[in-house]
Amino acid sequence: MEGRSRHLLWIVLIGLAFRLAFVPLFVPERMDPFRDHWSYDVEVGKLACSIASGHGFSDPLYCRGAVPEQNAATEAPYYAHTGPSAMEPPVFVYLLAGIFRVFGIYSKASLLVALFINCAFSALTALPIYGIATKCFSARVGVWSAWVWAVFPYSVYWAAQIPWATSLTTLLFTALVLYTLRLDSADSIRTWASFGLIGGIAALVDPVVLSTIPFIIGWVCFRRRRRGIAWKLPAAVAVLTLIIPLVPWFVRNYVVFDRALFLRDPFWMAFHVGNSAGTAGWWDDSANPGNSTSEMEEMVRLGELGYMAAKRQQSLSFLREHGVLFTSLVARRILYVWTGFWSFRSDYLKTEPFDLPNIPFATGLTLLLLLGLRKMFQANHPQKWLFALILLTFPIVYYLTLPLQRFRGPIEPEVVMLSVYGIVSWRETRRETRERSVLTAHSAG
Repeated sequence: MEGRSRHLLWIVLIGLAFRLAFVPLFVPERMDPFRDHWSYDVEVGKLACSIASGHGFSDPLYCRGAVPEQNAATEAPYYAHTGPSAMEPPVFVYLLAGIFRVFGIYSKASLLVALFINCAFSALTALPIYGIATKCFSARVGVWSAWVWAVFPYSVYWAAQIPWATSLTTLLFTALVLYTLRLDSADSIRTWASFGLIGGIAALVDPVVLSTIPFIIGWVCFRRRRRGIAWKLPAAVAVLTLIIPLVPWFVRNYVVFDRALFLRDPFWMAFHVGNSAGTAGWWDDSANPGNSTSEMEEMVRLGELGYMAAKRQQSLSFLREHGVLFTSLVARRILYVWTGFWSFRSDYLKTEPFDLPNIPFATGLTLLLLLGLRKMFQANHPQKWLFALILLTFPIVYYLTLPLQRFRGPIEPEVVMLSVYGIVSWRETRRETRERSVLTAHSAG
């Protein structure tokens, strides 16, 4: 036990060191003062700046000191006050705001602290990965999955590049999957309550996790029901404890906006941005208020909720008039999420230069995870549907809107585990085949 703990500690420390080694490469870009440090952490950074400045959770696109004439001269979008916001969930924004309060708004020290925390979240994810893979497959797969995660290019890049919430969401969601395995046979209500609490906190970091949580709870309840184990009360406890952390944010939104509002409000804006360009690209910069003066002016005029309502109407009109186009875009986004391919056109690749090297890597990963998933179904593995449901349900919202590669981040641990399992099981099958051939040859001789 002690040896295993020491081994896992080394995996985490090496993973952390590996990520931190890449941080200096991205600091100059993040410290660029253009548009009042827009690249520091885009909307999240603006909200954190507003909180740290004493103006509350507001103005996700505000540029301090900017006036329309100045922005017109530089052809940069005009960032202005848009009031209270629900554009982002609160947890990571307040974490970054706390860092700003202690180490300075948009300071280099704040950036380094935020990226260190990001890298720590990412490196620590190796622990639940080891737990899941060991419980579902074997200790060998668990150790190799943890080591692969320590140097996994996507997780390293997302953690070291910018203080996004991706690494924290990934850690919490992976811990949630580990707890799901415990729920399968747990008698303690406390375990179900812990699951719900982690799920609620994860939803306050990234509400997209709620697209998968009902399915994994349903998977556990179905298995318990088939075995005649109590499931109704435990499931109710899990749902209740999941809702409890969300209540203060619901109340805040109702008080501030005088209406019921979900955890965040930009779905229809993202839908509009992701579908306005047609097939030219996977998003339209000119439809994003963060990059368009006309859209920003509309948002200032209507307010954040009014703007989102307008994007909803435009999006619904698009669906009515271009249903076939939308269906084709969904298919292309699914392909893009799992292969990295959108287009080979030169004008597109000029704006997305990393697509070409990413395509073989992303496609290879998808083939490996499909190999692992196929092996699970062939062996009638008890957790086969748990992994399948996670992979099927988590990206749905991105198939409809924006398929950024980092949005897939919270399910990359499952991708890594299935890929490692696929390779290990394939090698074991080959070894067994060779051994049988040797035995057959000896018997024939």
